[in-house]
Order: sequence, then C-alpha cells, then structure tokens
Amino acid sequence: MFKYGMKLRPFSIGCQPMEGLMKVEEDSTGKYWNILYYADPLNDHEQDGYELVYLGEKTEWIHSEAEKNENWKNRNIYWTRY
Repeated sequence: MFKYGMKLRPFSIGCQPMEGLMKVEEDSTGKYWNILYYADPLNDHEQDGYELVYLGEKTEWIHSEAEKNENWKNRNIYWTRY
C-alpha cells in the first residue's frame, strides 16, 4: 500500500481520489489532517491536485495497536516497513 498525508483539508467528499483507496486514519502526529492508504501509487496530477504528500510504501503486516494494548481492546492492523 502507498501512504499519503492530507496536508490542507480532512477526508471528505471530493477532497481525495477514491479509486484504489484502501484505508483512512487520523494522523497521531498532528502534521496532517488524515493519512490515506492506496493500493497503487497516485500520479503527480492526483498528488498535486488534491495536495497530498507521499509518505512511503507499506509492505509488511504487524499488529502494532494490539501488541501495545494489553487488554486487546483495539485490534487494528497496520502496515509497516522494516
């Protein structure tokens, strides 16, 4: 999956390309409105037109939130690259 940050506006109708969108999450760092994950990389026109910042490619599964949470209350699965 390919990761992009929404720098000028939050996720909403018409604010991001929808084709290939796999996941949307909040940015815990506060640097971006949201983090978007796409199955395929966006082209330059899409990145510029929606003002998205490419943040890298995620290639491996880990269970980071579940591992951090001793009670297993939150079982979200995230991608990460080592």
